[in-house]
Amino acid sequence: MDYIIEKAYDPAFWFQGLFFPIILYLLSKLFQVTPVVVRWLGNKVINGFLRKLLKGLSRRFFKNELVKIKLLRRNPYAIQYQIAKERSYFLIFIMTSFLYLVLAFTTQIANLLAVNTFAFIITTAPLYYIEFKWLIENSLVKKLIISANKIRPKHVN
Repeated sequence: MDYIIEKAYDPAFWFQGLFFPIILYLLSKLFQVTPVVVRWLGNKVINGFLRKLLKGLSRRFFKNELVKIKLLRRNPYAIQYQIAKERSYFLIFIMTSFLYLVLAFTTQIANLLAVNTFAFIITTAPLYYIEFKWLIENSLVKKLIISANKIRPKHVN
């Protein structure tokens, strides 16, 4: 009984007992309002400047890709070079993945994820970059082959 009376006179007990439930209540109310605010703010930002910027960047990327495909599709050596470049990126990606797998078993890089996620992402950024480059080249080669097949000469037997 003395323990209960001692806690009743302790201001820290009342602070913990009242402060954290009030904070939790306010957070619950905030999260009820958050989707409405995020939706409203997102529509304003996405429909505005950000949407125009992303649309312009994607159009420029696709235009440059189409120009590159049209320049390369008639030259079989250029097509083979692009295929070799794509396969090289794939091999570099596989070797880098294997290197990071070896590092995960031999060093403390796997523990870095639990300790500091941002440092882990920075440490493995070369792997993501190489994969991204390989995927872009792979997409380009697929589109290049499809485009070259459209204009290929017919076989005469």
